[in-house]
Amino acid sequence: RAPASLRAQCLSRTRARFWAPRRASLAAVAGLLLVAGLLAVGVFQPVPVFAAQLTVDHWKCAHVGPSPISSDPDVCAREWLRSEGWAIVVPSGAAEDMTLRGIRRCFVTEGRLAHLIYDRQGEAVSVFVLADGHRFAPGAFAIFGHEAVIWQSRGRTYALVARGDRSAVVSLAAIQQDLRAEERGGR
Repeated sequence: RAPASLRAQCLSRTRARFWAPRRASLAAVAGLLLVAGLLAVGVFQPVPVFAAQLTVDHWKCAHVGPSPISSDPDVCAREWLRSEGWAIVVPSGAAEDMTLRGIRRCFVTEGRLAHLIYDRQGEAVSVFVLADGHRFAPGAFAIFGHEAVIWQSRGRTYALVARGDRSAVVSLAAIQQDLRAEERGGR
């Protein structure tokens, strides 16, 4: 007979082999549930799919995704122009008591967009910038426990996604709107 310690070791390895493929299956099921949730939000509530996509990107990039390229606003702006071919203004966030984490390229149904990620009082705040020419209806929407505020300025669509009560998030977006209008007006 095999010693009890060897039997226990074999049994634990068998269990690990049994659960490893099931973890991948569970992750796939979780992904499908997330997509089903997005569809349900679009079908049962008058929320733009664009705002839902941004909220999912906000969560994914802030909590799951790899680190952005840099936390220096000038480096982010230069790298974005070099890699994407269109200019973007990257505020430091200091005026809103935010710290820039960096910039990422994300995709939505309309194509690529710049995703600026900030920290504000321990919470992630995302500012999205869509290339010129893509327009979405402005508004504020509650999605998945976050607030998404969409606006347009000089041919570009912007959005801010964060946790918090609507009035606080709308106020933060209003500050961003003013900054964006001033910065683009000076170009």
